Amino acid sequence: FCFDGRLSPVTPENVEPGNYADFPQALISTNCGASCINLLGLAGNKVPWASHVAPGELLTYTLTFTDTSTVHNYTGLLITDTYDSLLSFVGADPAPTAHDADARRLRWSLGPMPIDGHRQITLTMQVASTIEDRYTLTNTVAWDSNETAPHTLSKVTPIDVAALHVSMSGPAT
Repeated sequence: FCFDGRLSPVTPENVEPGNYADFPQALISTNCGASCINLLGLAGNKVPWASHVAPGELLTYTLTFTDTSTVHNYTGLLITDTYDSLLSFVGADPAPTAHDADARRLRWSLGPMPIDGHRQITLTMQVASTIEDRYTLTNTVAWDSNETAPHTLSKVTPIDVAALHVSMSGPAT
């Protein structure tokens, strides 16, 4: 079954007679691919511009949010991005509403989203120049609106770190 934003399953049995406008859209809106979450007509995704990153480099993400419903106008859109401890915030477009550096959390209050609307945030982070005992960065984005429950999506980006292997051969002295 699918959800249409009313927090109830959409099935042919509970759609008002003669009103099937929600039903096809609810079916379509549930499948946005393996790398994003699309629930209740509000899809979200976080895509790094690079498949891997080296220490000291900049890492840019695109955060996208799309209203895929045909009958809702999501209001109070709130985005929260929690970034890895090996990252520092450089900038974003649009700028975040709030930044808590100690908690490594950025927040955007984007307000209402029109039907079939689209919101995008470009986020740039700096990777630490010294990295020990770690080979990935994990970042989490969460989004919520007045009409939906919160959703969370995590992205893992590999770090290019040179490995040094030392071996000895020959007689022991």
